[in-house]
Amino acid sequence: MINIIIENIKNVYDTTVFFAILAIGIFLLLWDYPIFKAMKHKNDTRVTLVMGIMYLVLPFVLYAVSRM
Repeated sequence: MINIIIENIKNVYDTTVFFAILAIGIFLLLWDYPIFKAMKHKNDTRVTLVMGIMYLVLPFVLYAVSRM
């Protein structure tokens, strides 16, 4: 099962996907997070921060998995 997941990641994962995921994370942290923080929406601010950090870490995790 794990080998099938790793093979699927290797087949789909390339530099375009890597930079697209990074761009989404940067957009969330630099654009959406300050807007929600200024509007004082605590739940939206927290979710945007967590998602932005996850999108910045996810490409590197996928890269590590694709190298297995």
